[in-house]
Amino acid sequence: MNNESCLSRAAECPTRRTVLASMAACMAAGPVVLIAGPAWALTLGEAKASGKVGELGNGFIAAVGNQNAEVAALVDAINAKRRKAFAEIAKANGTTRPAVEAVAGAKLIQRAAPGHFIRNAAGQWVKK
Repeated sequence: MNNESCLSRAAECPTRRTVLASMAACMAAGPVVLIAGPAWALTLGEAKASGKVGELGNGFIAAVGNQNAEVAALVDAINAKRRKAFAEIAKANGTTRPAVEAVAGAKLIQRAAPGHFIRNAAGQWVKK
């Protein structure tokens, strides 16, 4: 399943449930290695599990503390892909990207695995 098929389904029924389902399917269907490079490149799952990145309430990720260039590149690549997907979902559903970002952020934080970092409303990183 690719992002285009996810987004086309969202356009058929522009409801909040469809937006949520589309976002979840697009995020789940995305590639695991999200930066170009050798086969040993850091994945999002590895970065989350090792506490290098965490989820934000706006649907994006950020580095937890000071991290190296590989982590920064991963964060930039993931956020660019999410930004594009959020814009496409918003357009397909006649809503705004910030509205999609807020819904995605809440769902991603809710789905974060135990031990992964999330940034709370006070702006502090906490382990879920």
